[in-house]
Amino acid sequence: MTITEIKETIHAFQKGAIRAKEVGFDIIEIHAAYGYLINQFLSPLTNHRSDEYGGSKEKKYRLLRVESSTFFISFTK
Repeated sequence: MTITEIKETIHAFQKGAIRAKEVGFDIIEIHAAYGYLINQFLSPLTNHRSDEYGGSKEKKYRLLRVESSTFFISFTK
Protein backbone atom coordinates (compact mmCIF):
# COMPACT_ATOMS: atom_id res chain seq x y z
CA MET A 1 0.00 0.00 0.00
CA THR A 2 1.14 3.49 -0.74
CA ILE A 3 0.94 6.23 1.90
CA THR A 4 -1.95 7.72 -0.09
CA GLU A 5 -3.81 4.38 -0.01
CA ILE A 6 -3.24 4.13 3.74
CA LYS A 7 -4.69 7.61 4.25
CA GLU A 8 -7.66 6.70 2.03
CA THR A 9 -8.19 3.55 4.10
CA ILE A 10 -8.12 5.55 7.34
CA HIS A 11 -10.64 7.96 5.84
CA ALA A 12 -12.88 5.03 4.81
CA PHE A 13 -12.75 3.66 8.37
CA GLN A 14 -13.64 7.14 9.65
CA LYS A 15 -16.66 7.30 7.35
CA GLY A 16 -17.68 3.84 8.58
CA ALA A 17 -17.55 5.02 12.19
CA ILE A 18 -19.72 8.02 11.35
CA ARG A 19 -22.27 5.80 9.56
CA ALA A 20 -22.33 3.38 12.50
CA LYS A 21 -23.04 6.23 14.89
CA GLU A 22 -25.75 7.65 12.61
CA VAL A 23 -27.66 4.36 12.55
CA GLY A 24 -27.50 3.96 16.32
CA PHE A 25 -24.53 1.74 17.15
CA ASP A 26 -23.22 2.27 20.68
CA ILE A 27 -19.77 0.78 20.16
CA ILE A 28 -17.29 -0.15 17.43
CA GLU A 29 -14.74 -2.93 17.68
CA ILE A 30 -11.51 -2.62 15.73
CA HIS A 31 -10.44 -6.10 14.65
CA ALA A 32 -6.65 -6.22 14.49
CA ALA A 33 -5.95 -9.97 14.49
CA TYR A 34 -5.92 -13.10 12.35
CA GLY A 35 -4.12 -11.65 9.34
CA TYR A 36 -6.55 -8.87 8.52
CA LEU A 37 -5.22 -5.51 7.34
CA ILE A 38 -4.26 -3.97 10.68
CA ASN A 39 -2.66 -7.23 11.81
CA GLN A 40 -0.55 -7.26 8.65
CA PHE A 41 0.87 -3.89 9.67
CA LEU A 42 1.58 -5.12 13.22
CA SER A 43 3.30 -8.37 12.27
CA PRO A 44 7.03 -8.55 11.50
CA LEU A 45 6.17 -11.51 9.26
CA THR A 46 4.16 -9.37 6.85
CA ASN A 47 5.29 -5.79 7.47
CA HIS A 48 8.59 -5.18 5.70
CA ARG A 49 7.98 -1.48 5.20
CA SER A 50 10.75 1.09 5.63
CA ASP A 51 8.50 4.15 5.90
CA GLU A 52 6.55 5.58 8.85
CA TYR A 53 4.42 2.39 9.01
CA GLY A 54 7.26 -0.12 9.30
CA GLY A 55 10.50 -0.92 11.09
CA SER A 56 10.15 -0.29 14.81
CA LYS A 57 7.21 -1.51 16.88
CA GLU A 58 6.07 2.07 17.35
CA LYS A 59 5.94 2.62 13.60
CA LYS A 60 4.19 -0.70 12.96
CA TYR A 61 1.47 0.29 15.45
CA ARG A 62 0.97 3.69 13.84
CA LEU A 63 -1.95 2.55 11.64
CA LEU A 64 -3.77 1.09 14.65
CA ARG A 65 -3.15 4.22 16.73
CA VAL A 66 -4.32 6.56 13.96
CA GLU A 67 -7.41 4.46 13.21
CA SER A 68 -8.28 4.15 16.89
CA SER A 69 -8.04 7.87 17.49
CA THR A 70 -9.92 8.62 14.25
CA PHE A 71 -12.68 6.20 15.28
CA PHE A 72 -12.88 7.72 18.75
CA ILE A 73 -13.07 11.29 17.47
CA SER A 74 -15.63 10.39 14.76
CA PHE A 75 -17.76 8.24 17.04
CA THR A 76 -17.90 10.59 20.02
CA LYS A 77 -18.86 13.76 18.11
